[in-house]
Amino acid sequence: MKKKKTTRNSSQPLEIEAIQLYKPHEGQKGFHADNSRFRILACGRRWGKTIACVNEIVKQAWEKPGSINWWVAPVYQQCDVAYSMLNKHFPEVIEYQNKSKMLVHLKNGKDGRHGSEIRFLSADKPHNLRGWGVDFLVMDEAAFVTEQAWKEALRPALADKKGKGVFIGTPAGKNWFYDLFARGVDPKQKSYKSFRFSSKTNPHFPSEEWDEVKDELPEEVFKQEFQAEFIERAGMVYPEWNRNKHVCIPFEIPPNWYVYGGIDFGYTNPFAVIWAAIDPEGTYYIIDEYYERNKTMNEHIASIKNRTYNVNMYFADPSGAQYIAELQKRGLYCGPGNRDVVAGINRVAELLKTGRLKVFSTCDNIIKEFEHYSWDSKRRGRRDFSKEKVKKVDDHAMDAIRYLVMMTYHTRGAEPAKKKSEVQRWREAHFRTKKHNKKYPDVEGGAGMLL
Repeated sequence: MKKKKTTRNSSQPLEIEAIQLYKPHEGQKGFHADNSRFRILACGRRWGKTIACVNEIVKQAWEKPGSINWWVAPVYQQCDVAYSMLNKHFPEVIEYQNKSKMLVHLKNGKDGRHGSEIRFLSADKPHNLRGWGVDFLVMDEAAFVTEQAWKEALRPALADKKGKGVFIGTPAGKNWFYDLFARGVDPKQKSYKSFRFSSKTNPHFPSEEWDEVKDELPEEVFKQEFQAEFIERAGMVYPEWNRNKHVCIPFEIPPNWYVYGGIDFGYTNPFAVIWAAIDPEGTYYIIDEYYERNKTMNEHIASIKNRTYNVNMYFADPSGAQYIAELQKRGLYCGPGNRDVVAGINRVAELLKTGRLKVFSTCDNIIKEFEHYSWDSKRRGRRDFSKEKVKKVDDHAMDAIRYLVMMTYHTRGAEPAKKKSEVQRWREAHFRTKKHNKKYPDVEGGAGMLL
């Protein structure tokens, strides 16, 4: 097989040794030319992200003989398109393929070694992805793969080989794919690079179709699906949430404000504690968080006690009666919260709507959960809860906030002490003695008759 010199001339098809890849459009060229370790590609429908990444995974596999390369999708059925595309466009470099195993070996083995492997996998059971070392990863429809699959299985799989990764998909609200995308636009994150393209930037996308779907679809759906914008979905539990409105810079809490804590117990799931200060107007300021996994109760209690807030009381998940008892035994004034999810969500939503709930910018997990907290199905109205349930993911701090808010909703911080007049200060300095108290028993401070 004759070897061809690699070229990236914009007027010619992208080529590597013995393989002629596709001819990318301008947006795809920019993606291929970037050498960042982790590339995030958020695109509108029909932009060409699948064909781009099929070519990219073949390129990466061919240039590194004997390498392990994975294409991971939310479920197996979503791998079919990419698997079929690879077999259709690159039959000349495939040495072996197994449809049932979704496995391909390339003809680039050297010195008696096997050729590179490209395997198509599902992320629906993350534990099945453990134990491998991977050189290159494509995560398809990344917004619908769980963050757990990435952090607990796929990211470790890339570690020992310093493997690279590409994450592609259309946005689906501000979930973990949004957080990953944000890394790629942060200049401090040198290993990450993000790209965002609307469907219209694909020169092959029909212009008349663009206008038609824009007229037919709801505005937020069109923005997300075709303009690749990260927007809040109708399925968000708190669509009222807005970082610009509800996140504030930390400040010193006045001593007359009441401070309470909310606790959601967990071990493999996070043990979440939130601290909230309430001002005299009834505005809640969430001032701190504790969010830890796989620690003992002793470790949790030690961390809670290290906080120096003057906490009036903690409210915890009432299903953890034994844990509440342990907290009480260890000197923390703690009682059961109210588990009414419907009422709790409505009360937190009311605080958000009226601007009476703020979160310190240092509370990263709470901010993340407000933006990810969502319903299992589409909602028809806030109070139509008969068949609605929240997703049991990214909800631990949200539960802790509900326990606290339900038990303190009508609480107000104490009014600050009024400044004393010059006469009051003079009176206290000169007449607060036992002698005058006896002489003037009917007057506060024993000095009232002189004023």
